[in-house]
Amino acid sequence: MLDALKQELSAMKSNDRAVFEAAMDAKTRHIAHLEQQEKVFQPLLQQIIGSPCGKEQLAAYINNSKNAALQDAWQNLRTTLKQCYEQNLVNQRVLNASRAEVQQALNLLRGENQTSPIAGTYEESGKTHSSPSKGQSIGVV
Repeated sequence: MLDALKQELSAMKSNDRAVFEAAMDAKTRHIAHLEQQEKVFQPLLQQIIGSPCGKEQLAAYINNSKNAALQDAWQNLRTTLKQCYEQNLVNQRVLNASRAEVQQALNLLRGENQTSPIAGTYEESGKTHSSPSKGQSIGVV
């Protein structure tokens, strides 16, 4: 999953749509696989632990075990999950910035100036109503 997230960022940076779509497909496959694995292993983990198995119960079981390999694997999983989380945040920020640039370009084409001060007017109730100032559209809608 981490590799797919890194590939996604690389595709966004290079503006390569095909690579971006391939990374999105890889992420979707990884998520589907993880969900499938959860359905398979959840009952087995409950049998091993002896109670309903959540993240906290599983962590406690592993931390209390004497199996060093299991504890190392758990720590590696937690480290990788944290890296995936952080990479996903970075990717989301890049997507948000890209979305903002596209929105700004569309606003310019439509003649909407979102950076100008918002004009406030009063409604009958006495409350202010804000609306962005409009310009002349240079695009055909």
